[in-house]
Amino acid sequence: MKKTVEVSKSRAAAMSSSLRQSTTGITAPVKRSFSGFFYVELWVGTPPVKANLAIDTGSDLTWVQCADCTKCFPVALPNFDGKKSATYRAISPRHPLCPDPPPLGRNDTCSYEVSYSGEHIEEGQSSSGRFGWDVFTFKSEIRGQQKQQQLVTNVAFGCGIVNHIDTGPQGPEGNPIAGLLGLAYEAPSNFLKQLRNITLERFSYCLPMDVESANETLIHFGKAAQISRPNVQTTPILGQGGYYVQLKGIRLNGRLVPIDPKLFMKPVSETVIDSGTQRSFITAKAYVILKRAVISHFQDAYGWNPLNNTRKHADFDLCYEIHRGGRYKFPKLTLHFENAYMDLDRQSTFREYIQENQFCMTILPLDDHLQLNVLGAYQQVNHRFLFDVADLKLSFTAESC
Repeated sequence: MKKTVEVSKSRAAAMSSSLRQSTTGITAPVKRSFSGFFYVELWVGTPPVKANLAIDTGSDLTWVQCADCTKCFPVALPNFDGKKSATYRAISPRHPLCPDPPPLGRNDTCSYEVSYSGEHIEEGQSSSGRFGWDVFTFKSEIRGQQKQQQLVTNVAFGCGIVNHIDTGPQGPEGNPIAGLLGLAYEAPSNFLKQLRNITLERFSYCLPMDVESANETLIHFGKAAQISRPNVQTTPILGQGGYYVQLKGIRLNGRLVPIDPKLFMKPVSETVIDSGTQRSFITAKAYVILKRAVISHFQDAYGWNPLNNTRKHADFDLCYEIHRGGRYKFPKLTLHFENAYMDLDRQSTFREYIQENQFCMTILPLDDHLQLNVLGAYQQVNHRFLFDVADLKLSFTAESC
């Protein structure tokens, strides 16, 4: 009874503060970490504890590392402690939002376990723990307007206890990311569906090129998720719980790369939009043809040959030496989707590594047996994306983030 009174008082105090229960949508800042992950700033619990979550359109479970984790990854922020939150509640193992219900006859607490593949969360990495409810608070400041604080109650999420996660190299302030915001839409517990009255099952974002972007960039859920810039492209989302689209071809400086379109289609392969994977991947057979076209471009334009395997950056397949004092321009790669095309940002598709004095193409081959092409976060930067799950449409246009 005492606990119930305390929770009620805390909830009432929160509701009467400057926070407001969000009913029209959610807006929050998007930032890029030193290691290359893109994350949203938010706060969990009462009192609110900051917990930056990586934006992941490739998975559908939201979780945050908790204070009682037994396998933990380093976080620059304090870990969330459900015992100290007046509004945290465990979810019943029989609740429809419970990701991993226990067998019949057992009254275990609701738990979750999620495994990841892909190069942002290396293959074999995972998180598991408890599943519960709490308040999420989103704060944003739009130019020339008052700061907004949006309160979202009863958000179901995972409390990470055993976390085999490597967030990569960190800057001087450490790793800012405490978990993942899963934005795929297969499971009932995913963020978009469980809060559909607010999100309307749609969101938009613009991923910044730099760690400290001079521009303000936001993620929007619900009515605020819009694209109003010119030259908006729209392609169907093919369903399946993730953001699968039909890739039909690739152009280099306006010329179609001679890749058989069947290599991009089922049953050979399919294409997914994944903000949680940093680089982009295409199946090996298609990659060989693209690589050959890029090599021909630099050979014909500048007489350059790619670096051999002993000299090139270890994380990439195709790299060139930076020629000091020379003037050069990266080629433009254009992806052709069903009823849409996308000009990739040149500076993110060919990334410079000044210390190594080289630049590398950030598109890589993927084993053909995986049957997947991935448009990763690097190739999404400086574009506004609108993911409309309700209408199964993906729209995008160029924008300086």
